[in-house]
Amino acid sequence: LSFSNKPTIKMNSGNGDAAAGGAPHLNDPANDPASPANNGGGMNPNNNGSGPTNMTGVTLLSDPVDVIIDKLLSVRGARPGKQVDLSEAEVKMLCLRSRDLLISQPMLLELEAPIKICGDVHGQYYDLLRLF
Repeated sequence: LSFSNKPTIKMNSGNGDAAAGGAPHLNDPANDPASPANNGGGMNPNNNGSGPTNMTGVTLLSDPVDVIIDKLLSVRGARPGKQVDLSEAEVKMLCLRSRDLLISQPMLLELEAPIKICGDVHGQYYDLLRLF
């Protein structure tokens, strides 16, 4: 047995079009975690593909990034080593959205205190969660 304090982010690699041997396409609704075809990110299996719903059954419009953040924060307080499953399409979407956001920002930022700055946490996801 192996014990680790590191949670594992498991990527579900989709092979897209198996005949073509291609990778999944981000603008394909089948690979979009917030697509109605995917039940709005899997928030509520009873909403018939109309998107995620809250406890009262009202359909909510949620950003796919928020759905991923909820997944990542769901292991807070769980035993170390609990896996967070992210699909390859979700990871690619996060990278693309992060890149666009960083490119749109100025080089210098004026920030107000207090602020938390963290560097490379070397995979210690639970240490990172303690900061937030």
